[in-house]
Amino acid sequence: MKKSFYLVIAFFVFAITNAQITISSDILGKLDKFKPETFKKFKSTTTIFVLSNVFQKVQYEKLLKETWTVTPFKIVSVDEFKYNDYLSDKYSFAHLRAFAQDGSNIFVLNSMINFYLLDTKEINEKLDKVKDDPRKFRKLIMANKMNIGAIQLFANTEFLKKVDKTFGNGGGGIKLMAGSAEFTTDDINNPKISKSDKGMINEVYNSNVYKNYTLGMLKNYFQKVNSLISKEEFCDLREPERTSEVKNLKKETLYIPDYNKITYKPGKVEDEPKSDKDLKELFKDYKFKYEFISDKDLDTKIANGENFYYLRYVKANSQKFFSVVNGKTGEVVYKEYDAGMSTYNIDGDDFKKLAKEIAK
Repeated sequence: MKKSFYLVIAFFVFAITNAQITISSDILGKLDKFKPETFKKFKSTTTIFVLSNVFQKVQYEKLLKETWTVTPFKIVSVDEFKYNDYLSDKYSFAHLRAFAQDGSNIFVLNSMINFYLLDTKEINEKLDKVKDDPRKFRKLIMANKMNIGAIQLFANTEFLKKVDKTFGNGGGGIKLMAGSAEFTTDDINNPKISKSDKGMINEVYNSNVYKNYTLGMLKNYFQKVNSLISKEEFCDLREPERTSEVKNLKKETLYIPDYNKITYKPGKVEDEPKSDKDLKELFKDYKFKYEFISDKDLDTKIANGENFYYLRYVKANSQKFFSVVNGKTGEVVYKEYDAGMSTYNIDGDDFKKLAKEIAK
């Protein structure tokens, strides 16, 4: 039986935190605090950013120069990245990763920008034993990986549909990987990788398959991660978040990215445009100002340093992250989290809860 993506809802609930940001050893679950000295170790490194090819290196450099102060940084193309070049405690990593797990009737897709360190002493002690075996080498790398945190990414439906077709009839195991335990970024050109997996790896790194992977949103994400690591603060997922700043929406406009005009249909793995009636129902209890905005215009407002607020809604498997972000500072002024079969699409209750918080 062809697996349906919606079945994930009944079996898997993974968590990534603080408006899709976590600072934790566990990047797919509950808050797991690492030792405080790990922050200091991270801050003593140069961070290697391995990101998507959908933007040019010069664009990433401009963005990071404006946001990333916690460590020196270097941007390395996914096509050039090799772990062997960075097996030193001088380096940390910000690595675009994606992996999907295949079950008998389900699959789970996780995509993120993962921040981590490597225990290079342990790796180098065992390196000679695995250097001629790529699979053992990758397992050694991942066994000695110390997670700092992650930014959760929102895969678009076209990508989910391709993943769904890749798996076939299940059988278990982890298949579609990019920058993870089985495949690393240098596997894009590995002849031993299957055609379907190689195609998915290329999608992750060379196509714009994420709704929240825009230059503007990345700027705000990096601002927040930079701030948390600088302050040596951890982030949890499920706790709601409110600041007094949310009350500014009594007068300010809430900008809503255009991708929120659709509803995801899991049984068909497709999007359905919201009708005028649907949109009216969505905002019936939200009496404050709001305006839909394109990705391009949202990026422009963030790049220009405008002080404004926008909705950052992210769906990850059966999870829903509903957040309001200050586009100038990257700070989250409101956050709600929910998970389950009927909750992961944005709905009127989300805006009703927000409106009540604004009106307090």
